[in-house]
Amino acid sequence: MIVSHFQVVALLCRTVTEMVSDTLKEFSNTYIIINKVLSHNIFNAQIKAIVEQLKSTKIANIPHTNDFL
Repeated sequence: MIVSHFQVVALLCRTVTEMVSDTLKEFSNTYIIINKVLSHNIFNAQIKAIVEQLKSTKIANIPHTNDFL
């Protein structure tokens, strides 16, 4: 019985690792293309918005993992 719990935890860890890896790849493929230089504050705000969007997208996928468990 304990072995099966460890197997579930191992599967969950692999799933989360893949999700983080996929999210990092998605973030690294995101471009901000504009025709002028952004101020430091505006650039940071843009990056923060992109990160928040990625987080909300990935968090929305977590209930599927919870259903599996």
